[in-house]
Amino acid sequence: MIEEVTRLADLEVEYSSLVGIIVVLLTFKVIKSLDFQPRMGLITRTLTKAGSNLVHFMALFGLIFFGYGFVGHVMFGTQLAAMSTLSNSMRTLGYILLNFDSTQFHSQMRHAIRRDTDNGASFEYEVYIWSYIFVNLFILLNILLAILVAGYTDIASSSYGAQSVWEDLHDFFIYYLKKALLPLESFISDEQLL
Repeated sequence: MIEEVTRLADLEVEYSSLVGIIVVLLTFKVIKSLDFQPRMGLITRTLTKAGSNLVHFMALFGLIFFGYGFVGHVMFGTQLAAMSTLSNSMRTLGYILLNFDSTQFHSQMRHAIRRDTDNGASFEYEVYIWSYIFVNLFILLNILLAILVAGYTDIASSSYGAQSVWEDLHDFFIYYLKKALLPLESFISDEQLL
């Protein structure tokens, strides 16, 4: 009985994960399908325009990120649980990059490192963390932003003056309103138009 409930719980987790993946993929599909409208397709066209630069940036970012993760694991893996494995080290660096909370890591290092300074963390740890933040947050993420802004600027300038979504909806509504209210003879056939 317990095994059956455990199996059902595992299936529920897998089902929830698949539904989440499907919703994310559906969101990407909707964003991609908005390319028909010049102003709504800014996201996909910006990413397409900046694609080559983004690939090179991601290679450089991955190299630096992996390098810092490896160094963190080698230097602090025996002293800090967050750096105990390479995957934990990479995850910790990702958390630091996206949501830096220096007090959490400094307090862990204060208890873990034997060579304490005045504030409880080693000099090596301070150099490691602050150089990582400087390189990845202040330099690399700003380069990423510059790549995306350059692509966006090119796409936005090319779609300048294009009809907005509201103007398209207005034209669509007026067309079908005229089609419903006016007699069919008021419209010109495609053959007559050509």
